[in-house]
Amino acid sequence: MAGLCISPDDRWVALNRRYSGATQIIVAPFKPGSTLTRDQWIPVTNGETQDNFPMWSLDSGMLYFISDADGNLCIWACRIDRSSGRPAGKAFPVWHFHEARRSMNSIPFPLRGLAVGPDRLVVNLSESSGNIWMATSSTPSPQQSK
Repeated sequence: MAGLCISPDDRWVALNRRYSGATQIIVAPFKPGSTLTRDQWIPVTNGETQDNFPMWSLDSGMLYFISDADGNLCIWACRIDRSSGRPAGKAFPVWHFHEARRSMNSIPFPLRGLAVGPDRLVVNLSESSGNIWMATSSTPSPQQSK
């Protein structure tokens, strides 16, 4: 499910909080069978930008996500204290997609994705390119034939 991810150590859940046109990533204790209350929410991002698709590193010490914090959709991360679930510093950019040729901007929201592996991040991007062709016509234009 997009916007919800349980940490590999089964201690934390990362999810999105949507409000006022922004999407914030929060972390909360993962306790199956219990009710999660707002006072257990730990903000990871500031809630001023679109931050989505949280994914944990395999050691549960880093949370990766897609954010438009710098004006483009890029991959960001935040170190997370494994014992408290709190951010261990500010979120930082991992990979920028600022080119017009390769970006996530033209991928519809439900089709965007991010996956984390032992030594890689996988994200879907769109690629666009174009060409301008110029030719000289050997046929005279109607104005030239008069």
